[in-house]
Amino acid sequence: RQRSRSLRAIESLTEIRCGRLRGEMGNATGKLEPLGPMMAPVNVESLMGKWYVISCIPTFLERNVENAVEEYEATLRDEHTGAVKELSVLYTYNPIGSTAQKKLRQDGKVQAQVNSFNSFWKVRPLIFGLRLPLWLPYIILDVADDASHLVVGYPDRSYLWVMARTPTMSADAYGQIEHRCVSEWKYDISKIQKIKHACSA
Repeated sequence: RQRSRSLRAIESLTEIRCGRLRGEMGNATGKLEPLGPMMAPVNVESLMGKWYVISCIPTFLERNVENAVEEYEATLRDEHTGAVKELSVLYTYNPIGSTAQKKLRQDGKVQAQVNSFNSFWKVRPLIFGLRLPLWLPYIILDVADDASHLVVGYPDRSYLWVMARTPTMSADAYGQIEHRCVSEWKYDISKIQKIKHACSA
């Protein structure tokens, strides 16, 4: 079982690495320009805490899951301003049909030197407690004014996360985000998967 989990982790890393390369290539192969983060100030402090994943285009490790929750906690702040510079990311979920909760931990850092709006982050997965030598782009596409929802994307559009502070979103609010995913950010709607939460069933 341990060997199987290790192979799955390696496969996931390979998939993500290939996605990163596709994103960096941009339209060199005739595809869309790489997706960029929102160009408006993001209050990183307001994003700390728990987020329910409402829908996503999943990575390998996130396929066929339910009760997916992501939680951010500040781990390093600017000594002068108190602004969040680094954070821990905890992703918990249940495989569909299982009550066993799984966890995925990641390191995160806000790339303020790259994007002054604080909407460009990078994350680094921890597999079996080991920090991988790979930082992946984590771009914020949209944040509600009251920080009630958050949309995160990936440069080549291979991944997407729509998250909210509660396990459900109104059909109207979600519909507006879904419309932007297609019309503004050029995602393939057929790849977006809704995530079921037990407390919203």
